[in-house]
Amino acid sequence: MSEPCGICESCTEIRAGNSVDVIEIDAATNRGIDEIRELREGARYRPARDRFKVYILDESSSDHRCRLHALLENARGAA
Repeated sequence: MSEPCGICESCTEIRAGNSVDVIEIDAATNRGIDEIRELREGARYRPARDRFKVYILDESSSDHRCRLHALLENARGAA
């Protein structure tokens, strides 16, 4: 993998928090079935511009291990 250039449109959008292909999820609160279904629905679509979609799980520290486990289990089982 190469390092980000920091100057192209994709890099500047990601740095500014405006990229539609980078999704940050608060794992501590978004662990319900409805939230997971919404995420899975969005994951079906190809990235808008970038090569990949990136999902960032925030608040997934060891203090939130049970919540993160619930989020991942729901993601596997939600239809």
